[in-house]
Amino acid sequence: MTKDVNKVTLEGNISQDVQVRGVNKNVAVWSLVTNSIGKDDTKYPAYHKCVTFSKQNVDKIAELGKGSRIRVEGEIAYGKYTNKDGVEVHKTEIKVWGLEVVTPKPKIASTSAPEYRSHTASEEEFSLEDVPF
Repeated sequence: MTKDVNKVTLEGNISQDVQVRGVNKNVAVWSLVTNSIGKDDTKYPAYHKCVTFSKQNVDKIAELGKGSRIRVEGEIAYGKYTNKDGVEVHKTEIKVWGLEVVTPKPKIASTSAPEYRSHTASEEEFSLEDVPF
């Protein structure tokens, strides 16, 4: 007799800042974007809502910023709830139990006031080749 398995492995980029929730900060929620390539080399993004309850994973993912490349392993979970307008909403999420950082991008701390430089960059100080993307 075969055993049913609900297991998924995804590798992609964090598409929004990670939200850490819970009384003990023991739940992390984020969106992971993966791309499929079409026949004409067009990228088709798919967004996956991910959630983890592992304190170790919460601590690891909380330090990462948008654009970090990660690999997750978990299971697909389906649920439904009734929103404040009385409409039944169905949801699908990945319950993550394994997390591996492939290419980290640290979270950028937000400041209350923008920081201004005292001078502008001249052509000698800056070129388009210096831009990393």
